[in-house]
Amino acid sequence: MLEHSSPEVRTYALRSLVHFGDVAATNRALSQLHGGTRALQDALVALMTRMPDEPELSARVLSELETRYELESHRPLSQRLASLKGIGQVPLAAAARKLREIALETEGLELESLRAHEWILIQAANTGEGGRRYLLEQLASEEHPLRRIDLIWSVTAFRDDLAREALLELVAQEESSPYERLYLAARLANVGPSTVAAPLLKRLSYELEIEEVRIALQCLLWEWY
Repeated sequence: MLEHSSPEVRTYALRSLVHFGDVAATNRALSQLHGGTRALQDALVALMTRMPDEPELSARVLSELETRYELESHRPLSQRLASLKGIGQVPLAAAARKLREIALETEGLELESLRAHEWILIQAANTGEGGRRYLLEQLASEEHPLRRIDLIWSVTAFRDDLAREALLELVAQEESSPYERLYLAARLANVGPSTVAAPLLKRLSYELEIEEVRIALQCLLWEWY
């Protein structure tokens, strides 16, 4: 079925066989990671059904995608987006690490009207809990305000315990910029629940001294609660 004349049949067969652990189909999917955008996406969709439970397979996928990205080094970054998006779909901390390295190396460039660091960190948000925990660790050494915002967004991209716990810890850090704490409060309002976020936003609206930040926090309270 993998050699069928119909592309739709080949795609369905690849997904089904990879899902059930067929070695030949898995190797076919891995080789397709070096193909065009359609072949790459078909391979990733097939492999993603197993990657969360098979870190060794995830590592193989990441290795192939890193090789693909390096072989494209002669191209401008804007023509390597498929590879970056692919790396972002691998549920490993190593995938998040690779994307963060690329984001720092391409500082100053733009991708699809966004800063390259911002765009790449959006992809990194999909690297699973391990990847997001790695990005959270990066905040300890990152000092640039906008790069910190990018990291915070990626860590809190999903409404789960990791996002909530990270936000509660970060927003409590009084040494942080009032504007960063405002952004953290906005992210917490989005992640919820209201029983946790609302009292904290109200307390911050009295605690922070910059008037425009306090007004913004009051607006958040009005908008969400």
